[in-house]
Amino acid sequence: MRSFAVLPLLTLALGLLARAAPADNDCKPGSACSSPSDSGILAAGLSLSDRVTPPKLTNAQRFACGLPPLPPKRLWVSPTRRDPVPSSVNYRAAIQVIRQDDGALLGYISRTSQGRERHKYVEDVTDALIVGFTLTAGATSATGIDLITENSDIPNYVYLGLVQGSDDTDSVLQSGSYQYVYLANTNPTPANSPPQTVGNSYTQATGVSRTSESAVWSVNVVALSLVPIWTNPDGISATTELFAQSKNLYAGGDSAQYNSRYPAPLTLCRLQLLLM
Repeated sequence: MRSFAVLPLLTLALGLLARAAPADNDCKPGSACSSPSDSGILAAGLSLSDRVTPPKLTNAQRFACGLPPLPPKRLWVSPTRRDPVPSSVNYRAAIQVIRQDDGALLGYISRTSQGRERHKYVEDVTDALIVGFTLTAGATSATGIDLITENSDIPNYVYLGLVQGSDDTDSVLQSGSYQYVYLANTNPTPANSPPQTVGNSYTQATGVSRTSESAVWSVNVVALSLVPIWTNPDGISATTELFAQSKNLYAGGDSAQYNSRYPAPLTLCRLQLLLM
């Protein structure tokens, strides 16, 4: 109990000593580094740790007191987080078959194939073949595109492409020749590659070895156009016409020569995307 009685006396003695202490010759009264309030706080029985922390001195004030400058401030700002930009965009579409001369809609490439060999068109949109493809982000058109079928009844092959015709003597399409290709399913081939024997739906169904190409499609998602381009064995793209005969779909270098060899009503066509 006696120790508690001594505390006020000690506090008072410290306050008197603080008042009697001479001022630092290097820090004149009224300067930024003088602390006239310290003695009053001590006299009131408070410790220095009970004071409110004074504002930080400026570098000029610290120099006047013989103190070193403040440490430099970090000006680094945390970068704003940005979501990654996708590198590609995926599309899904049905494919409309349009009559070339008047733009009339004939139908849609069917998910139900002709004998699981090749494709035809139907009027009923519920039977339409659905394909998927990918473009580089920001692009609205591209060539050498693969179309991957989603609901075709053809097993084992999912790439919609062009397959060498059954009566062709070689894989060349050109003006003055009846030769043709089917719209059928195939294994993948590189863009702009010549015809390859990689396996396709016609060969699978008939046992007859035929060449094929998959990445033959020129796509424009603004104009909604879809154009097949066959590459001949010499690596040169053939002028390719699309036509229908009894709803079966073909492409060739000369539709008139084809029709002369196979004399049945023939309709020149073009394809159009119906994006989903």
